[in-house]
Amino acid sequence: MKKKVIMLSLVLILAAVGVVSAAAKWGTFEGYNIVKLVINGKEVIPKDTPPVILKGRTMVPLSMLEQAGVKSTWDASTYTVNVESNAPVKSDGEQQIINYVEAMDFYKTLDDLGLRLMDLADSLMDAYDDIIYYDQTDTLDKCYDYYNTASKNYNSLLKEYEAYKKLFTSIGVDTKDVTKAFTLYKGALDDYSDGLDYLEDIYLNPDSEALTNKFLDAFVSGHGKSTDGSIIGMQGYYKYRSLILG
Repeated sequence: MKKKVIMLSLVLILAAVGVVSAAAKWGTFEGYNIVKLVINGKEVIPKDTPPVILKGRTMVPLSMLEQAGVKSTWDASTYTVNVESNAPVKSDGEQQIINYVEAMDFYKTLDDLGLRLMDLADSLMDAYDDIIYYDQTDTLDKCYDYYNTASKNYNSLLKEYEAYKKLFTSIGVDTKDVTKAFTLYKGALDDYSDGLDYLEDIYLNPDSEALTNKFLDAFVSGHGKSTDGSIIGMQGYYKYRSLILG
């Protein structure tokens, strides 16, 4: 049966195809996390554009799905993709599993962000040690890069969540818990920003006990908030993972 789809990529999460979210494990493509595509146990190598995660969705080029029996043609005059597939219509149970996978992947990304923020806390402490014991700021410079990356990751994930909040709610994502996680992460970033400022001052006044105490307070507060947010993500991930596995 032919279906007209006005788009160049299909959003597919099919057990038969075996698309697995890798959360940047396979690198990035133009800023988006790459996903490895496996069909019937065999990895499909992209010729040009790879599968990626875009706004919480797995986007797979149609050309890579030929091994799964998906055929398509492009009509440039109408800007339409004509797709032929023998894939069976999903049952309610199959659709529910797909929804669980969506929720599980989102919570995993939420957990990953918390882990990155905890790593940022560790790098701040390394910078403190280098300043106090070695009078060096090389690690501090790296902290700024790490902070900017973490901040961008936070804003990107929050934007995706807001764009798909209704969908996430419909598949069972607890919006109160997720909002709490984002609030914790924002607070952690603010603490780390203060910590960076204190480190700059400590470099100029290494014997200041007051500055050291302020830095340590910001470090402990940020690390605690990052940990609590990560726990929310981890709990959600294992909740839906257990529902998928039965």
